[in-house]
Amino acid sequence: MFASKKGNPLLADNFRKRVLAKLQEDLKLDVPLTFQVLRRSHAMRNQKTPKDVQAHLGRKTLAMAIGTYAQAIPESVRELVERDERETLEQQDPATSAEQAKR
Repeated sequence: MFASKKGNPLLADNFRKRVLAKLQEDLKLDVPLTFQVLRRSHAMRNQKTPKDVQAHLGRKTLAMAIGTYAQAIPESVRELVERDERETLEQQDPATSAEQAKR
């Protein structure tokens, strides 16, 4: 649980309106940025196999995990992720990022 500046429980709706909506606008995303989108994106992007996704999401069957969470990624989101990855690599090691860009 997270607390507000006053120490009260942070309401998901307030966080979505104050933080996630602004982030969505700043990133020029076509889809609403919600906790569910963040959860799904993390699970699908950061696992090596579909079975890893299933375990990460806590789904009983692989079909349930993939059927529920697998979906086409909008081009705007794909471009954003690729740009972010390039920028992150450049900040970490300019020589490595130059080689990545050539591929």
